[in-house]
Amino acid sequence: MYLSLGIGKLRCCFRSFLILIFCVQILLISGAGTCEAQPLPPLHEAELLIGDGPEVLAAIATMGRDEQMMELERQRMGAKYFFNVTYGYSDEPLFETSEESASYSKLGVGAGLSFPIFGTWNKQKISALEAEIRSIESQFRPRILELHNLAALRKAYVTLWSECEKIAIAERFLKTEENTSKILVEREKNGLLLPADRIEFLTAYDMARRDIAVSNMRKTQALQIIRLATGQLWEMPGEMEIPTLPAFNGMKADIEKHPEIAMRKETLKKYEDLMNEKRNVDREGSFTVGATATKDFPGEIGSGVYASVTISEPLGTAFSKEDKIKKAAEHDLKRAQREELFMRIKVQGEAEEAASLAAFAVANIRAQESRLAALTEAVRERIMRHASISGDTF
Repeated sequence: MYLSLGIGKLRCCFRSFLILIFCVQILLISGAGTCEAQPLPPLHEAELLIGDGPEVLAAIATMGRDEQMMELERQRMGAKYFFNVTYGYSDEPLFETSEESASYSKLGVGAGLSFPIFGTWNKQKISALEAEIRSIESQFRPRILELHNLAALRKAYVTLWSECEKIAIAERFLKTEENTSKILVEREKNGLLLPADRIEFLTAYDMARRDIAVSNMRKTQALQIIRLATGQLWEMPGEMEIPTLPAFNGMKADIEKHPEIAMRKETLKKYEDLMNEKRNVDREGSFTVGATATKDFPGEIGSGVYASVTISEPLGTAFSKEDKIKKAAEHDLKRAQREELFMRIKVQGEAEEAASLAAFAVANIRAQESRLAALTEAVRERIMRHASISGDTF
């Protein structure tokens, strides 16, 4: 009996131990991939972190890679050295009808330099220019992303603050639900309110709850934008101070200094250089100089020097009346010119649109202030009327 009780307790303890181990593993797994959230800082402090966003850091890494590839393409230009070693063995008859044979081996060593000419040299210059274009684009990409992050960060901060204010207003409104419901029921009993009107009025509280849910969703979306823009995991704030934005001076901005415009202008120059280099690239050639040394076994050591020129080209391009690669380069240049013009128009339009939106915002604030003053006066008059006139005056 005691043995069975002991075994039962042992099983119970073992089961509890397994449950404890399982819970500890769950806690370790859930905490392994998370980092501690930090309180959300003011906007002016968060703006200093836009360079830490994952996209910006990835662009900086890409910039470093493209710079190394550009240097590599430059190093690949020009002459190449070569070195070769050959060894052969022969067993040949002494003469045509001889049954005897002579065996010997031969060792050869050669080295020299090969210089690219014609299309081969052009291809090397083209590869270097294309690497420079990629490097220029990657150099401006972090700054472009920082500007996008800054705009997204400010917009998300304003959204987060406004949704917090909406939630606070809605929650204050919901606190009046119980008292309002009693008043509406009393008015319905006194024949001053129809049941449908009472129910309709109370739906305003359900709409307020819906608005709180919508605001919470928008807060989550805005906070996610802030996290991605700064590369930090921030806590969801309960209350926020109104964010301070810098004064708008979009119409005074010099669009020539915009990184998108500056990038397009620099790459456009490289495309012009590319068009000049992309000609007869299929006519490959090389000029080679070298030296050789041979040793026969048995035999003596021999040596020599040589120079050669090699040219090759597909027959199709050799007899073509048009240089297709040249035509393609001209179209590439036209595309780059149109893209530069498109970006210039876009940036200028965005500046003008921002100016018009700023003017609209100022006018809208004034209209809302006037509307608020009118509503405040109407409420004040209703309160005074209710206090001085007996009966139902609402």
